[in-house]
Amino acid sequence: MAAADDDGYVKLWDTATGKELAVLSRHDAGILSVAWSHDGLRLATAGSDKKVKLWDAATGQTLSTLTGHTQRVNAAAFSPDGKKLATGSDDGTMRLWDASTGTELMTIQSEAKWVRCLAFSPDGRRLAAGLASTPSIKLWDATTGQELLAFNGLMGLVWTVAFSPDGTRLATGSNDHTAKLWDANTGQELASFNGHIGAVRAVAWSPDGKRLVTGGADRTVKLWDADTSQELATLKGHFGEVFSVAFSPDGKNIATCSDDFTVKLWDVNATMELTALKFSRSVHSLAFSPDGRKLATDSGDMARVWDAITGQELATLRGHSGGVQSVAFSSDGKRLATVSVDHTAKLWDLSSGQQLTTFTGHSDRVISAMFSPDGQRLLTASSDKTAKLWDVVSGQEIITLKGHTEIVYAAVFSPDGNSLATGSYDHTAKLWDAVTGREFATLRGHLKPILSVAFSPDGKMLATGSADGTVKLWQVNTGQELATFTGHAGHVNAVAFSPDGTRLATGSSEGVVRLWNVATRQELIGLKGHIDAVSSVVFTPDGQTLVSGSLDNNVRFWRAATESDVAARGRE
Repeated sequence: MAAADDDGYVKLWDTATGKELAVLSRHDAGILSVAWSHDGLRLATAGSDKKVKLWDAATGQTLSTLTGHTQRVNAAAFSPDGKKLATGSDDGTMRLWDASTGTELMTIQSEAKWVRCLAFSPDGRRLAAGLASTPSIKLWDATTGQELLAFNGLMGLVWTVAFSPDGTRLATGSNDHTAKLWDANTGQELASFNGHIGAVRAVAWSPDGKRLVTGGADRTVKLWDADTSQELATLKGHFGEVFSVAFSPDGKNIATCSDDFTVKLWDVNATMELTALKFSRSVHSLAFSPDGRKLATDSGDMARVWDAITGQELATLRGHSGGVQSVAFSSDGKRLATVSVDHTAKLWDLSSGQQLTTFTGHSDRVISAMFSPDGQRLLTASSDKTAKLWDVVSGQEIITLKGHTEIVYAAVFSPDGNSLATGSYDHTAKLWDAVTGREFATLRGHLKPILSVAFSPDGKMLATGSADGTVKLWQVNTGQELATFTGHAGHVNAVAFSPDGTRLATGSSEGVVRLWNVATRQELIGLKGHIDAVSSVVFTPDGQTLVSGSLDNNVRFWRAATESDVAARGRE
């Protein structure tokens, strides 16, 4: 990877190790553009010193210095065959050069005050440029210099242009805060990508032409579906404007650079948001159906059921007289349990949307619910300092678990259904016999309320998340603390094991979701995108996707990174 700076230097880096390989001695002023030849053997740089330089990428030696522009050179691009180099300048011209000899082949004089950006078509026959004029995008014949096409419809200065890999579309980024797609043969606008809140300074296509990545003055990088215009992900981490973006040749990584003096590499799959569901109210809880095809969420005083693949809403369940706090699917996926601040739990038939049962008995708000693995019992936790077990068929209370001295915020079944775990504002978690209701362990170690609990899939470990910002792992049969995970800067509101038990997901009040390797106790990745507290996290049954719900009124879908996914540390 090559990166340039305002001091006139270019540095070459090994993208696998992050090791600096070479520093190319310099331009007389800041470098504004860097371009690789398609064979990777040469590098072109364009600078504020009005010069263009060609470099041998292997040796770092200067091959040619190209002079002719009378103002700073903003852009440089090799033709696909590597035989020509195109440059654009504040002098209003584009120049074509013989990339081997450095000889100027042609000067194309535009009526613009300056040429900001340019790109060759994949066949090398056309040259696109962004201009300080109206129209602000034009196409030229790269052999004759004849103007072929002008694009109308942009409202601001164009910062970046890029042809699709098949040459049929042109992507642009502009001061009007949008990226746009154009038909490269007719000049017709095909799509507008809206989401940045500042100028779009950079745009690049994935090698397969299915995705676009954009970088903006709003300090974010966005990934888009090029066919549907849907935003797939927002990558946050830069603290300055993002000036340049690029996909790796295999499409798995994105490189970005910013005026925060950093270059970042991102793993496209590990950090990608797949979709987002928009809500008018905060989301406190979510749950997948056992087959992974449906997603249930709370939404004010009702629950909503969604198609987990398409994001289409399937059902709205109304009946509570206060806010719904938690949702849970039965093991067969046919029923949904909801709990509310109205002191009740309710059972719903998902095929009809009808309410089946109301469970009454708690004297304060009910915060969480979970079905037993066999679907015959329902476990609820409440602000009345108790947890209760209910018979799902009759709606009758079976056992009341008493022992906590403060709010019971979370309660779960073990995978075999024989044990229960509860977490409380009294800073403790407790383990119980699910048949007799006998307490057999109290887990002490957190310094503040416990807000979330989860058994590992084999039932041997328990994870607890606390308002003290930590997550702890416990041995269930002994009650021994095994590990403490630190890294969150706020309350840990949610914890969930992956189905194979190798990863732990946590969500916190700082708006960040973190993935951890359970065996090594190491953080795998931090997923940023929510702008308010994360209240719930859950894996899909196949473990490949992680879903998070937040008080920012959004539900986000993420690739659930594994150790191998982040071996190259493609993270913020």
